[in-house]
Order: sequence, then C-alpha cells, then structure tokens
Amino acid sequence: ARTYVSIDIDVLDLPLIPGCVSAEPNGMAYAELRDTLAAIAEHCNVVGFDLVEVNPTLDVRTGVTSYLAAHTVLEFLGNICRQPRWERHREARAAARG
Repeated sequence: ARTYVSIDIDVLDLPLIPGCVSAEPNGMAYAELRDTLAAIAEHCNVVGFDLVEVNPTLDVRTGVTSYLAAHTVLEFLGNICRQPRWERHREARAAARG
C-alpha cells in the first residue's frame, strides 16, 4: 500500500527540541525516531512525507531543532531511496532515456 508519513518533531524528548512550542518531556530519543523511520522506509511504500512543528524563531540560541529536523528529513529520504523498489524505478527511467 502507498504510505504517506507525517513526522511531528514534538515526538522527541523536550531537551532535544527547544525550537518546538508543543514539546513535552519524556519523548522519544532521536535514535528511536531514526530506527522507526528506517523500519517504515524498509517495509512500506512511502510516496511522500512531511515534518512539522519546527519553529526556528524559538530555536535561535542553538539551532538544534532545525538541525535535527533537517537531519531527520535527509536520513529518512536516504532510507526511502535505498529500497529496491526505488532502484527498479531508477533503472526503468534510465532505460527509457536510452
């Protein structure tokens, strides 16, 4: 089945995401989020995703929330693109170009 993933950054533990207005204590560690997203990329046909709840105006001192958000997007996208179905897609596009 085609899967759309919405990543809400406030799932992470409060100290990790000062640039999120709705952060709560006792959230996930980054490694837990990373592993969860890797499993989703491996087992689901991800056709799109978003990442929400990052407010850079609250993140001015360290920028850590924005960094984690960007890192999460890049890592998840990399995991999606490493899946065999994406390799078949790239090969088909290359063959179509000649």
